[in-house]
Amino acid sequence: MIRNSDYEAQMQQLDQQILQLFAQKLDLAQKAVEHQQPQAALLATRGQDLITQNKQLAAVAKPQYRSYLQDLFQDLRIITRQYQAKVYRQQQDRQTNNDQ
Repeated sequence: MIRNSDYEAQMQQLDQQILQLFAQKLDLAQKAVEHQQPQAALLATRGQDLITQNKQLAAVAKPQYRSYLQDLFQDLRIITRQYQAKVYRQQQDRQTNNDQ
């Protein structure tokens, strides 16, 4: 018989995998900024983000999860954009300091 602690351990293991995947996403987000993609271009992808989100949510096998996953997807997108903005600002600050 499976105990609740077994479920908790499995969920914690999945959480760790999700965190590692999100760290990889942030690495890619940083590379996008570092490769001189203008901040406006990074932030102007909202329409494409929504199209991608809708496609990904439609592929979820259990429809009862979709609203929760939509919230998660939106939060992840916000955090990613915030991180990109921070990297962009740091990059701009370094350029300003180098120009002085």
